[in-house]
Amino acid sequence: EAEWVLEPGDMLYLPPGVAHCGTALEAGMTYSIGFRAPETQELANEFLSFIQDNLDVEGRYADGDLAPAKHPAALDPAMCQRVLEMLKAIEWDQDKVTDFMGCFLTDPKPHVFFEGPKRPMSATAFVKKMAELGIRLDLKTQLLFSGDHFYCNGDAFDASGEEAKWLVQLADQRYLPPGLYSDILLGWLYEQYTLGV
Repeated sequence: EAEWVLEPGDMLYLPPGVAHCGTALEAGMTYSIGFRAPETQELANEFLSFIQDNLDVEGRYADGDLAPAKHPAALDPAMCQRVLEMLKAIEWDQDKVTDFMGCFLTDPKPHVFFEGPKRPMSATAFVKKMAELGIRLDLKTQLLFSGDHFYCNGDAFDASGEEAKWLVQLADQRYLPPGLYSDILLGWLYEQYTLGV
């Protein structure tokens, strides 16, 4: 056990798994900032849900050669074997896991909402403002990338060339400087602006 008395402006770091109890000694404001790593079970559940949403398995169950059952209520091992073979079509690789992580890590938490501007400027006015002021991501927005694959607030999309270069900068620095950008990038940015991103 240990005890620390913090002065105004001090910060105490507690590693994961350390039980603690904080008490204010006098009137004031204190902040506790926690970073929660997901449990393996949570990741597994979310990944299986992601696979389900992105699954495209062909075929149909058929058992025309199935022998009559001696016990009508018994599960037939041959039937279960057929289903096992069908389910082997469900597979994933590093790319699928990367897509899952990009969507999972950028998906807004349940308490996060985005509201577009009540009176959005026109696309032409938006392009003019971009040229004058640049653009900054909303503090709630999460933008990640892996190669030419981008993930923004739970959605995945691809970009290449100049668009990818600028999106990487936007993801890393959360800001794009004033300038002239491609119509493709400006179209995506304008759409996000109207959504409040």
